[in-house]
Amino acid sequence: MAGTNYKAGTVIFQEGDRTTQLCIIAQGRVSATNSLSQITFSKGEVLGICESQGIYYPFEYTALEDTTLIVYPYTSPTDISALISENPSAAGIMTCAFAQKCQTIMEVYASTLADCQSLYDTASKLYAQYQQLCQSHHIEPLELPGLSQLGEFSIDSVMEDWILNYYASLHTMEPARWKAFYDSYPDACSGFILKASADILYVLPFCERLNRYLDMIYDLFLSDFNMDLFTYYLNLYKEVLACSDSIDISPIRDTLERIMLMISKERHIDKELVLLRSQEYHEVCGEKDDSVLSTSANIDRSTLQKIAESLKNSIDTITEYAHISELEARNFRLLLKKYYALSDRNDMSDSSKELRKNLTVLFYNTYKEALLRSLSDPVVPTELKMFFYFGYVDEELIGIDNAVYLYYLSEKVQPDEKGNVFLLYDWLVKIYNGEKIPCINELNIDYTSYLRNQRVSGKITDAQENSALHDPEKRLLFEFDNMFRLTNKVTSGHISTFCPVLSEHNLYKQLPSAYLSIANIHETLNKIRGIDYSAYFRETIYSNPEQGITKELVQMEVLPDIILMPNIGSRGIMWQEITGKKRSSPARMMISILSMDDLLSTMIRLTGEFRWELCRRIQGVRWNDISERSLTSDYCEYLQTYKKSRDLSPEAKEKIKMTLQKSRNSSKEMFVRDYMDYLLYEGAGSIRMNKLSRFLLFNYCPFHRDVRNNMSGNPLYKELIERYENKRKATLHINDMLLQKMANNNIDVPIEMKAHHMFLQQ
Repeated sequence: MAGTNYKAGTVIFQEGDRTTQLCIIAQGRVSATNSLSQITFSKGEVLGICESQGIYYPFEYTALEDTTLIVYPYTSPTDISALISENPSAAGIMTCAFAQKCQTIMEVYASTLADCQSLYDTASKLYAQYQQLCQSHHIEPLELPGLSQLGEFSIDSVMEDWILNYYASLHTMEPARWKAFYDSYPDACSGFILKASADILYVLPFCERLNRYLDMIYDLFLSDFNMDLFTYYLNLYKEVLACSDSIDISPIRDTLERIMLMISKERHIDKELVLLRSQEYHEVCGEKDDSVLSTSANIDRSTLQKIAESLKNSIDTITEYAHISELEARNFRLLLKKYYALSDRNDMSDSSKELRKNLTVLFYNTYKEALLRSLSDPVVPTELKMFFYFGYVDEELIGIDNAVYLYYLSEKVQPDEKGNVFLLYDWLVKIYNGEKIPCINELNIDYTSYLRNQRVSGKITDAQENSALHDPEKRLLFEFDNMFRLTNKVTSGHISTFCPVLSEHNLYKQLPSAYLSIANIHETLNKIRGIDYSAYFRETIYSNPEQGITKELVQMEVLPDIILMPNIGSRGIMWQEITGKKRSSPARMMISILSMDDLLSTMIRLTGEFRWELCRRIQGVRWNDISERSLTSDYCEYLQTYKKSRDLSPEAKEKIKMTLQKSRNSSKEMFVRDYMDYLLYEGAGSIRMNKLSRFLLFNYCPFHRDVRNNMSGNPLYKELIERYENKRKATLHINDMLLQKMANNNIDVPIEMKAHHMFLQQ
């Protein structure tokens, strides 16, 4: 069949044209674009398949270079079968390529959804902080009508997770496997294309709704009508400043800085409006103090200049230390320059995605080689510490002032004396040294089980399994290739646009406020334990026959291992609730070392997830069996029976229904939402929960003694607290008698039982 030729730049189909043709690309490349995404089609791929379930083209197709198309008429879905029958050897190529295009659309959806959820949460937190600041300065806060009008993110714009996971899994299949199957089964090929086409038409309206929602969220931060967070904070700054020069206005100014950084980097916000408002900001607050970082680090200007000079061409220092090949090093430098030159580093075009992918491969290869060399190096260069701790590779990408501050932090950071918080690099060193065992992988398989599975499947011998168990480098690489690569991406909060190299475009705070120090983590943990005192306690059996103690149930506190990932991010991960098989082992959590989110909220969420998963682990297969009373089983029963409860009003029932929908009908996600309200609001005396959820949370996660004392006068908690105190005092009395008996028999009380006694006193 003769082909139709198109010159480079020619529009082949307009968005909105009626679907009349299917076209195989015989030569050249074609771009498919709309307001949401840009996809590139290459030789052997088919144009018009996306529209096979619709009437109109949802994309504009443009020839990127001189292109030849083989055109087939399209009148009904059966025409796809005819096309495949005429080109049976291309069936596998077509399905593989089309699955990749589907994944691109799904990534656009997932990325936009994450942006909507993150930005809405950020706007809500900033407005709540604004109200608190107004209250502390005795100023009447202004309403933010857009926030209440939007409400929480609507379930109407949320797809089922399985669709995203389905195409993400298909995307990982090798082209050879597609070809091997679909070349032999053309009808299956046609069926897949029709189903995937329907999914694309299904997801596009979701993307459009999300984009409209996103535009409305951006108006919360900056709008033409001056009813936005930027204006409110700026006016608050002026009012407080006018009252007195001695008032600490740094919390207001820090938030203004954060909003300014954020809106200046969002490509969806009108640049002229940003410029206009930033001028207003500088007129009120003065020009940005370029010594903020140097002041925080307490470094003189001449030293700063020397550090800045030494950081030039950091990538060369890093690649030379890693001893990667000259070809890889040169390619790394070239890709970094291209990445730096991008006007939008979150661009979803095929070329930008390919650039980020290639950079990611080189980053991890370099990190791995540098890490292995550093294990035998008594003095690691500071640039390499910056690389290991923060993902730093280039002074221009992160900005020279930020690079200097990271230099200071890298020299200053010390290991956690309490042994609970680890920089990723220090954690990997402990894995290598055998001080910690590797984490489970994404399939929930630990290192020992992984090697056993390898042996059972015949991939390694018994001797190789035993050798690998005691091989520090293999142990380290298991942790590197499984835990590090995945959690580094997830904690970043930008799954579809992730690139591990540290870049200023992801930074929405000043570095001093974004940096999570070990002290920050412990301070936040203590805040949580000061509200939910039993959060990290678990019941264990204590036995000491030498002192006449055969079996005693005691509560033991085991704080989690918290690993700080080398990235700028906005998410935390509760990776595993225990280590190995021992229930008294610590959980493992990951957080970005440069966090764009509120640390307290992040840690409360992780603690809620930990409580749920630990209970599931302890209860086993009966975790939701109401005959075995537990936090998870009681909470699942509550969600199953709330509609029939006489203790809830119709409004409360409707609220539970809507929140459950927003939680994707996940009992765990619903619990975590309630747990966050319980600690953040109810623990501070601000009532947010219904009667049943409050009872459940207090029953399994009782407040600390100090909080209970403050809330004892609250009628909603009075009965709960009295019942709890009676039960606690009875248990404490029994324990007092046991300790007294041991004292009478001249038995030293073990530290474990003393700790249990202190637990009962809380």
